[in-house]
Formats: sequence, C-alpha cells, structure tokens
Amino acid sequence: MEYGEFVTEVKKRLSEKLGGDYEIECKNMLKNNSCIYRGIIIKNLTDDNKVAPAIYMENWYDEFKSGKNIDTIVESIISVYTNCCKMGYEMQLDKLADDFEPERLFYRLVNFEKNVEMLSDCPFIPFLDLAITFHYLCFDKGTEIHSFRITDDIMEKWGINVEYLIGEAEKNMKRLFPDKLMSLGGMIRDMIESGNSELCFGEFEYDDVEPNMYVLTNEYGINGAAALLYSTKLQQLAAELDSDIYILPSSIHEVIMVSADTIQSTEWLKNLVKEVNFSVVNCEEQLSDNVYLFERNSGNVSML
Repeated sequence: MEYGEFVTEVKKRLSEKLGGDYEIECKNMLKNNSCIYRGIIIKNLTDDNKVAPAIYMENWYDEFKSGKNIDTIVESIISVYTNCCKMGYEMQLDKLADDFEPERLFYRLVNFEKNVEMLSDCPFIPFLDLAITFHYLCFDKGTEIHSFRITDDIMEKWGINVEYLIGEAEKNMKRLFPDKLMSLGGMIRDMIESGNSELCFGEFEYDDVEPNMYVLTNEYGINGAAALLYSTKLQQLAAELDSDIYILPSSIHEVIMVSADTIQSTEWLKNLVKEVNFSVVNCEEQLSDNVYLFERNSGNVSML
C-alpha cells in the first residue's frame, strides 16, 4: 500500500470508528524549513471552538511498513487524540483571547531563507541568517512541549505588536527553558550509554571529538538553539577559555561552541556544518550552514 493510499484508508477507518460527531480531515502541514507533512486532524463537531493537534502520518506509515496491522494503528491514533484531550491540549480559541497570559510567550530560532513562506504570515525578528519566531506555550509534560506559533492574525486579535512579543518572551525564556551547557564529548558519551548513538555525528567517534567543544541547549533539549540569544553561559565560557568562540549551528535544538584559539581553519568548520546537515540532521531540524563568531570583548555574534 502506497503512502497516499495508507492515509486515505486510515482516514476512512477513523471515521467509521469515531462516528458522526467527529470530522476527519487530511491536510498538508507546512513545518520548519518548508518541510511538508501529511497530517490527520480530528475535530469534535459538538464543540466548534475547539481545535486538536495534527497527527502526522509519516511515523505511522513506517510502522505499517514494518508489519503493524492498520487497525492497531487506527486504535493507537485514537488513543493519541484522546490523551491529548485529557492533557488539556484542546483550547477554547475564543476564551484564549480573553485569558491570554504573557508569561507563556517564548521564541525560537529558525533559518530565514528556508522559511520564507512560513514567515510571510507571522511576526519575526531577523538575526544573522536566522529568524526569531514567537510561540505560545499551552503546556509541557516531561519532554513533551505543546505550543502554537503566533501568526499575524493572532497578534492582531490580541492587540499586541512585535516589540511586545520580544519584550515578554525575553522575560520568560530562562524560566520556561533554562539554558544548559555541557561538553560535546560528555553529551555523546551519555547518548551512547543511553542507546542513542545514532544521534551522533555520522561516523565520528567519541575519541575524535575536540576536547574544547561544548553544547549549548535548554533543559528539554528541544529547540534549544534559541539559548544562544539569552544564555549568559556563552560569555562565561569565553571568559573561562580566555578566547573568542566559534558557534556551529548544528540544529534547531542546540549549537556547538569551540574556542577560536584551537581552530586552525574556519573553512574546516564550515565544511563540517554543511556535511553534518547533509548527512545527519534531518531537513526539518537544520538551522544553518554557516558558522558564527562570538567576540568575548564586545559580546557580539557575527556570521563568518
């Protein structure tokens, strides 16, 4: 069964299982870096003000190809939807406008050029070759973070502007997403020990890692590259190493930092970032092919 046929069949069986009180919609969803994912949206027709998350089909299709029964997959999708509802993911959109809480605003970093279409209908602030986008935290549960991106329409409905968004989000970042600094070698060692060695950089071995390489992210390890904008640990690391810092935007989830005094060739760094993006980091999680420089004396970040 081809992917399109699989999605159609899942939609049909969901409709049969859930009955007439629910509407099942298949929709192409524009994600980060202009990646398109096929999502199924389950809408409860008895409450028009509620919206539910899109449930993306790619992983379910992989499970189907691995031998899982399609009826089992349908039951699992219903379970995911039900759990989202129980955890409070569904939102009263009209009520949200009245109960808007600025303490839930935060920002992320994405690639500007790869997200031109997405950025066309949402507020953002340019930063080097990146863009700062704004989001609203619905809730977090362990490693699960449920949020939505602030669009121009939402910003207008709330009666706020970009200056307000950046001001409030800046206040919230350290509280919502505490920054975290660790050595790259230590992170890779922990990943290998936890059985996640496939997340490492391709064929690089632990012993090949530059000892003065560090990772900056947040406590969740999700969209942690934004810590570059609010973490004081970058300045502290530069002071500790008594060096400027090269920043490798390895993904939207983290950046890698290395003492500029230990690097003989910036071209090697640029090629490293491009190679990792091409061979290891999936399209949606890529941040940039460029390398940045943090100057410890000025505190400025520039692009090489």
